[in-house]
Amino acid sequence: MFAIRDVLVHRGAPQQNFYASVGGTPGPNDGKILVAGNPKDEPKSWELTLEWGPQLLNPYRNWLKELVPQVFAELTTVLK
Repeated sequence: MFAIRDVLVHRGAPQQNFYASVGGTPGPNDGKILVAGNPKDEPKSWELTLEWGPQLLNPYRNWLKELVPQVFAELTTVLK
């Protein structure tokens, strides 16, 4: 997540290429879209290892699901 943030605030280079499997020989990346997992490196060193899709944000979604109720509970206590 921090790497994506860094790219958005120009601390790295934006993704300029990606890999998308659209058929052909079945393999481990069949049906996947891959982008560089190391966007802060030079583009020639990029490794297309990060799978792009809804599952990319699952760890952060789960973290927020736990954090938001805690924040509201704290705010409720402070604002009473």
